[in-house]
Amino acid sequence: MQPPPILKSRGNVMTIQFRTDGSFSARGFRAYIRFSYGPLQGCGGNIDLTGDSTTGEIRSLDANRDGKYEPNLNCHWVVIGRDGKNVRMSFASQFAVERAVNDTHETCWDYIEVRKATEVLKGYKNISDIFFRSAMATVPSPT
Repeated sequence: MQPPPILKSRGNVMTIQFRTDGSFSARGFRAYIRFSYGPLQGCGGNIDLTGDSTTGEIRSLDANRDGKYEPNLNCHWVVIGRDGKNVRMSFASQFAVERAVNDTHETCWDYIEVRKATEVLKGYKNISDIFFRSAMATVPSPT
């Protein structure tokens, strides 16, 4: 059995409830909780291009301004464009992410992933297939 996915709140509060009945007891669970950067610090959020602004920019978070992104990031952006338009994204610079390459394979621990989204529901997009995932050092062509 696989563990549940990593859960991330959309703010600085998360509530957890563990409820049991009186019929059976098992080993229980253990969860690890840690601070994570969020949209207020520049890690994820909504990019709204439906109004006067037709361009936006996202980047990996460098909170301490040392020229490197922070460890353990899990940033999610949702780009919302005008009705009837497509979102076009291009990368301004080469990727500089952690990866290991040897004679037989390449392992990427850090990566950027772009997914197709089908509709807006309550401020979230329904996410479907991955159409780009990379930890390459070269800049991909615009999508």
